[in-house]
Amino acid sequence: MGIAGQFETLSSYLSLEQAGRVLVVRCTDDFALLELDLETKSSLEKLFDAVSVAPDIGAVVILGSERSFGPEVMDRFWHRVLELDAARTRGHSAVPMTDFRRGESGIRQLSTDVRRCPKAVVIALRGQVVTPFLGASLVCDLRVAAEGAVFLNRAFDFGMPPGGALTYLLPAYVGFGRASELLLEGRDIAAAEALELGIVNRVVPPDGLEEAAMEMAARIATWPPQAVAAVKQLLTQSLTGLSAHYELETSLITRCMYSLGQGRA
Repeated sequence: MGIAGQFETLSSYLSLEQAGRVLVVRCTDDFALLELDLETKSSLEKLFDAVSVAPDIGAVVILGSERSFGPEVMDRFWHRVLELDAARTRGHSAVPMTDFRRGESGIRQLSTDVRRCPKAVVIALRGQVVTPFLGASLVCDLRVAAEGAVFLNRAFDFGMPPGGALTYLLPAYVGFGRASELLLEGRDIAAAEALELGIVNRVVPPDGLEEAAMEMAARIATWPPQAVAAVKQLLTQSLTGLSAHYELETSLITRCMYSLGQGRA
């Protein structure tokens, strides 16, 4: 049985298929809710462990639907977080405090898995992409966006800084000054501007998105795997502070949520 048939526990959130030496990960519209499924989330780490040592896989492509990384699924995610919070605090007089660490670890887990995987990871982005998933995509090795894709900065709408280590990763792509402008102004970034900034590598027509991502991954998969792994290791050595940044980010977002909770009390 290949890797694609070994991870049925993840079926609510993603599906797997192998095309030649490329493993295709198709995210469902519920992908973001994986963050709250602690038992299943461990399977994501095991998946990347298996990919890392699979001799017949040379690259990975992550594909999302129009809604996989967008605001609708994130709204559902936060609604579910608040439901869990209410269940925990029901009957108590304390100000409700959402345990953001429970949710944040999902994006962090995905980013960590992608970063340590010795195989190249290409992500294809379409539709609306919210900040945590933009951050996660910047950990991937290559990014292809469909024309019309837009990266939404909705963090300030929730009274908190952007997640997904975006404040750590974005300056590495666009410089400190431009990153400060983009994040503090809280404005959206269209695909064309993202290409100019170097946030994405290619912008293609929507009906050619999957083909473009597969083409990039298939080419990389032909190279000696030890050479690809070495390039990834060298490229990501500058991200040694990523884990510490996630810790600080989680702490600050939790503090912001606590402050908002006090305001509602």
